[in-house]
Amino acid sequence: MNLIESRDYFRSTLKNTYDTPAIDYYFKVLIQAFFKWEATIIGLQPRKILTKTELDQLMDAAKRLLASEPLQYITGSAHFCNLEFKVNPAVLIPRPETEELVEWIRETQLQTSKMTLLEVGTGSGCIAVSLGVYFPNAEIHALDIDTAAIEIAVTNADRHSAAINFHSCDFLTLSDWEFPLDRIVSNPPYISPEEKQEMQPNVMDYEPHRALFVPADNPLLFYRKILDFAQQHLKTEGELFFEINPKFLEAMRSLILSYKNYHIYERNDIFGKTRMMRLIKTV
Repeated sequence: MNLIESRDYFRSTLKNTYDTPAIDYYFKVLIQAFFKWEATIIGLQPRKILTKTELDQLMDAAKRLLASEPLQYITGSAHFCNLEFKVNPAVLIPRPETEELVEWIRETQLQTSKMTLLEVGTGSGCIAVSLGVYFPNAEIHALDIDTAAIEIAVTNADRHSAAINFHSCDFLTLSDWEFPLDRIVSNPPYISPEEKQEMQPNVMDYEPHRALFVPADNPLLFYRKILDFAQQHLKTEGELFFEINPKFLEAMRSLILSYKNYHIYERNDIFGKTRMMRLIKTV
C-alpha cells in the first residue's frame, strides 16, 4: 500500500466517526510523529510505498482513533506553551485553558526575579516545566500522588532542561513542608461525578479519573486543603493561582472569603467561562 492509499484507508475507516478535515489532520500528525515525515510528503510523494511496519502502525492508530482514544496518547506527546510533552494514560492531556493559567503567572512575575513556587498535582509536569523554562531563576517544587505521573513529569523536565524538584506524596495528608513559598499554583481535580454524563468518551474512557473527579459531597476538597496549607507556608503578599470549575465559582468565592486574608482576582478562559483565580495573601 502506498501513502495516498493509506490516507484513503484512514478516511474510509474513520468516516462514520470523524469528518474528513479531522481525519486528514490526524493522518498528518501521525506520519510526522511515527515516521518524522512532513505533511507535504502526501503531495510530493503520494505513491511512496509503506513498509509493513509503517502500515501496521497506521492501521493500529486508525483502530485506536475509532475507539475514541485521544490522539495525544497514540502519538505519546502533546503541545503546551510551545513545548512538547510526553503523555500517556497516567496523566491528563494538557489543555489550552491551562496554558492561560501559566500565561497569567508569567504576566504577573518578573522573569529575572527569584521566587519559590509549588505546583500541587503536577501530572505531566506541563505547568511546572513551562514555568521552569520561563523562570530559570525560580526554585520550583511540584508534587503528585501518582508515581507513574511523577516519572512522566521528570522525563518532561529533563527534555526541556527545567530544574524542578519533584515530590511523590499525597497532598491531602501532607503534614510537613520546609520551604516558605512565594507562589502556589494548582489545577486540581474539580469535576463532580454528576458531570460524567456530559463528558466525551475520549476523556471518560482514557484519561485518569483520579486527576479529574472529586467527591460529590466535597467538590472543593483540594482547594480547601491548599488554602489551609497556604496559611502556614505562603508568604505575606504571596500568590495562589487556581484553575477552577466554573460551576463552583460562587462556592469558591465563599470559601476564599472565609479565610479573610486574600485579595481575589478572576479571569475568563478562551470560552468566556471564569476558569482561573489569582489570590494575593494580605497577612
